[in-house]
Amino acid sequence: MSDSNLATLAQIAETSWGVSPSSPVYTLKRFTKQTMNYAKETVISGEIRPDRQIPDVIQVGYSALGGYEFEVSALDIQLLLQNAMFCTPLVINLPAISVVMGGNTITGSAGAFSAIVAQQRIRITLTTVNDGIWTVSSVSSNGASFTVAEGSLTSYTGTATFAATIFRNGIVRSSMAMELCPAPGNYINFTGMMVNTAKFTLEAKKIALGTVDFIGSIVSSGSSTKSTGGAYLPASTNPIMNCSSNVGRLWTNGAPFTTGIKMMTVEIQNMLRPQPQVGSLSLFGVGLGQFKVTGQLQLYFKDLTVYNEFIDHTPTSLSALLTDANGGGLSFTLPRVQFDTGKVDVPGVNTDIMEDFAYTATYDPVTGMTLQISEM
Repeated sequence: MSDSNLATLAQIAETSWGVSPSSPVYTLKRFTKQTMNYAKETVISGEIRPDRQIPDVIQVGYSALGGYEFEVSALDIQLLLQNAMFCTPLVINLPAISVVMGGNTITGSAGAFSAIVAQQRIRITLTTVNDGIWTVSSVSSNGASFTVAEGSLTSYTGTATFAATIFRNGIVRSSMAMELCPAPGNYINFTGMMVNTAKFTLEAKKIALGTVDFIGSIVSSGSSTKSTGGAYLPASTNPIMNCSSNVGRLWTNGAPFTTGIKMMTVEIQNMLRPQPQVGSLSLFGVGLGQFKVTGQLQLYFKDLTVYNEFIDHTPTSLSALLTDANGGGLSFTLPRVQFDTGKVDVPGVNTDIMEDFAYTATYDPVTGMTLQISEM
C-alpha cells in the first residue's frame, strides 16, 4: 500500500476561504512530488516536577502547509496561476473572425479586439501562414486592430482564431481545496490552501519545472473522496515542455538575447502569514503580504551589455516563451527588473565564462504590473 505510483492529487477552486462548492468535482493534477502536511503546533508544559518528568504536551494550533512539484505543460496550471497571482484571469477566446493581416497589424471589425491588452501574448490559429504565439504591442482605441512585436506578418485575408488566458498580479483573494490519495481508499483533504510561493525553473537540457507551496486552514482524513460521486475531471495530456526545443524566445529590453542562456528562474513570493486566534486551534485567516518576484539568470558571456545594466542599476525587462508540439504555450513577462547581484567568473581552463545575475522585478508604471503569465 506504500507504492507512490498509486498516489493521486486533485484540487478545486473554493467559493470562499475554506469553503468548497456544494457539489465539488475535483480535477486531477500532474505532479512529481508532494509535501503537504498537517502542521500541528504544540507547547511542552513548563511545570516543575520533583521526578523530572514532562506532565503534558498541549496542542495550541494547526494549519496546512507544504506543496508539490510538477513538470510544466501548457493549459494545465490555470487554477494554480490564478491563486499564485491573486488575480481574475483575462480569458480571450475569439473563434473564426474575419481579419486582414499584413506588416505588423491585424485588423478586424470595430470592437473585435477590445478585450485584448498591450503586452499580452496571444495564440493565433486557422491562418496557416501566421499561426503561432505573438506579443501584442498596442491595441487601437476602437478595438478594431492591434499590432504585434515580433516582426512582419505574412499578408493574409480570411478568418482566424485568437486565444489566451492572461494572469497579471493583483489583490483578488482566492483559495483552493486539495485532496491527496496516497493509496486507494485513503484520502487526506486540505482546505483554504493559498499559494505562498511558486517557482519556475528553465535550465538547459532539462524539463521545465515548477514548485508551489501553500498556507492553508484545515486538514482532515477519511476513507472516501469528497469529489461528488467519486468522479474527477482528468488531468491534461498536453506535452511536457523541455528547455531545449520548447523555449522558443527569450528577450531583454524588448529585443532577443544576443547570447545563450543556460538557466533562468522566476519565483513568486506572496509573503502570506498565518493568523492564529484565541478560542480556536484553527487559523482566523491568512494575511496577504507584498507581491515579490525574484529570479536567477545565467548567461554565456558575450559582451558587457547585461553586466553594464547591473553596474549602472538600469531597469530592463525580461521575457520568456515556452511552446509545445501542439502549438500551446506558456510565457513569462517581467516589464521592469533590476539586477541585484552580478558576476563574471572564469572558472578555469577548458570551461565557459558565465555571467550570473540575481534580479528583482518591480512595478512597471506603463503596464501597471510586476509580472504577467500567459497560457495559450
